[in-house]
Amino acid sequence: MHKESFYNFKKTFDNGEMIIYNSKSGAVAVVDQEHYEQINDILNFPEKNMESEFCEILYTQGFLVDKEEDELQVIRSRYEKGQKNDNYVKVVMLPAEFCNLACPYCFIWNYREKKMKPEVYTSVIKYLDKKIGNQSDKKKVIEISWYGGEPLLMSQEIYDFMKKLKSEFSGRAKVKASIITNGYYLSQSCFNELCKNDVRMFQVTFDGAKESHDVTRKLKDGSGGTFDKIMENIKAIKNSVEDSLKFEMAIRINFMKSTYKAVYGLIDELSEIINRDRRFVIYCRPVYNFETQRKDIESMQDDIFTIEEGLQKQTEFTLYIANKLNRTESIRSISDYLPLPAIRWCSEDSLSSIIVGYDGSIYFCDSLIGDEQFCVGMLKADGSIDYNEKNAEWRKNIFDMENIEQCKKCKCLPTCMGCCKRERILKNTTPCLYKEEDIYHYMQLYYENEYKR
Repeated sequence: MHKESFYNFKKTFDNGEMIIYNSKSGAVAVVDQEHYEQINDILNFPEKNMESEFCEILYTQGFLVDKEEDELQVIRSRYEKGQKNDNYVKVVMLPAEFCNLACPYCFIWNYREKKMKPEVYTSVIKYLDKKIGNQSDKKKVIEISWYGGEPLLMSQEIYDFMKKLKSEFSGRAKVKASIITNGYYLSQSCFNELCKNDVRMFQVTFDGAKESHDVTRKLKDGSGGTFDKIMENIKAIKNSVEDSLKFEMAIRINFMKSTYKAVYGLIDELSEIINRDRRFVIYCRPVYNFETQRKDIESMQDDIFTIEEGLQKQTEFTLYIANKLNRTESIRSISDYLPLPAIRWCSEDSLSSIIVGYDGSIYFCDSLIGDEQFCVGMLKADGSIDYNEKNAEWRKNIFDMENIEQCKKCKCLPTCMGCCKRERILKNTTPCLYKEEDIYHYMQLYYENEYKR
C-alpha cells in the first residue's frame, strides 16, 4: 500500500497542467491537462488507484511511498550513512595560511601568515595510512583538497606531497585531489604539473567583471588588479590542453548588487573561451557577509544581497549559463535550481573529514581556520589525532541538535539537510537556505524555461 510523499510540491497552472517536484527524490514531472485529474486522484487516494498504470511510475519516482515508511527516518539514515562512510577519507590541507590578495570580505581574514610545516605533511600521510589500512580495496577513496590562503604559493610542496601520496597508496585506494585557488599563479605549466600529480579538480574565482574584480581582488601589496592575469591563465590552459585530458575546472563568479549586471558580459566572454568544452563549468554565487570583523567590509554592507535575493539572482545566472553553453539538459544536476536532495549540507560534516592547518591543528569549518578558539584537535607525529572537548559539538549528528526541530517539519529538509552547522553552533540560530515559497518560484521558472520553451 502507498501514500503520498510528505515532500511533494504541486503547482497547478491556468491551462490545467500541473508540475510536481519531490525534494526527497529530486524527481520532477509535468502533468498535461489530459492526465491532470487522474494523476491528482492517484496522489490523493493511492489506495484506490493501485491498478493504475501511473501508480508504479509515481512510486518509482518518489511521489508515492510505502504507507508505513517513516520518510524523516529515511532522510536521517541517509545522512548518518554518509557521515560515517569508512571507505571515504577527506583531508583539507592549508599549505599556506596567507594569500597574495587582500579581499575585503574574505571570511578568513586573520591568517597566521604561516606555511605548513614539513612534518605535518608526513603526519597526514601517516593519518591516511591508519585510515586506509594495508589491504587493497577499490572502494576506498582518499580525497585531498588544497585550500588557503592561496595554496599555489606553496606549489612545489603540493607537487611533492602528491607524488608521495601516489607512491604510498597506489593499489590501496583511489586518490582524488582538488584545489581552490584565486588563479593568479595557475599558469599553464603549473596546471600541467598539478594534473600530472593527480590534482584534476580546480576552482578559480572572479569577483564579477574586470572593473569590479580589480577593485576587490588587488594584490596584497596594493600594486594593482588581477583580472587580466587570471583570464590569461584560463585562456592558456584552454588553448593548450589535449581533448583526452580528464579534469574539471569550475570558474566561480561572485556578484553583488552593484556588480551583477556586468556578470552577464563576463559569462559571454568566458563562454567564447570555453567553446562548450564540458570540462569547464561556470557558476555564480552572491557575496555574503560572514562577519569577518574587518572594517573594510562595512563600506560594502549595503551592496550585499540578502540570502533570498542572492538565491534568486543565482538561479537566473544558472539558467543563462546553461543556455549560453547549450547545457540545458544539465540544469537538474545543479543543486541550486529545483535542488537535488543532499546527503549533508557541508562536505566537512563527516567523521572521515578533517581540515589541517599549518601546524597540524584540526578544524571543522573552513571559515574558522586560524582562530585557535575553534581548533578541535591536533594531528600528532604518528598520524593519530588528539581531539579536544570542542570536537564532540562539531561532530554531533545534526538531527540531534536542539535547534533542528523546526527543520524536521519542513518539506525542504532533504535539499539542505539543516544547512550550516556553524550558524547553529555559534549563533544558536536556525539557518535556512530554501523556503517552501522559494521552491514554488523555481518550479514556475522550470516550467516556463524548460518545459514550455
